Amino acid sequence: MDMNECELKAMAGERLAKLRAEARARACARARRPLRVVLGLALIRLGTWAASHDHGGIREQLNRAGFPGGSVT
Repeated sequence: MDMNECELKAMAGERLAKLRAEARARACARARRPLRVVLGLALIRLGTWAASHDHGGIREQLNRAGFPGGSVT
């Protein structure tokens, strides 16, 4: 029961098609994060970024103006 090359290619192609279809089905079934979670994490990142950057010397301007929170580092 020798398989010729053509039969082997056909069987391999069928198997690959089946595996690709299963992979597509798994990718579609993955749970996505809710929009509120995505937006919340984006706001946290934005706030962290804003707190860690100087933004044109705003802290110095607040210090000179006598703003109580101006000396926050």
